[in-house]
Amino acid sequence: MKIRIEKTLAFWVDAEINGIQIIQDPDASREELTRAVLNEFEENGYARRTLDKKGRIIWQATPAMQDYLKDCELDAADDWH
Repeated sequence: MKIRIEKTLAFWVDAEINGIQIIQDPDASREELTRAVLNEFEENGYARRTLDKKGRIIWQATPAMQDYLKDCELDAADDWH
């Protein structure tokens, strides 16, 4: 089954997967790592499953994740000044 992920969350899942593959488990499959990262994000309140218009499950960033990303963006902007 294909894992559907909205764009913002997909970016952060990819970043997390790259870190895991380099440091922890270079032989794990991408699908396996994606599922693990999504479950971890869900446990931490950063991702949730919803249904798209066709009734398929799609993963989305929660408002908590979006707030976290805004804070990170502000911190990065402050570091540049």
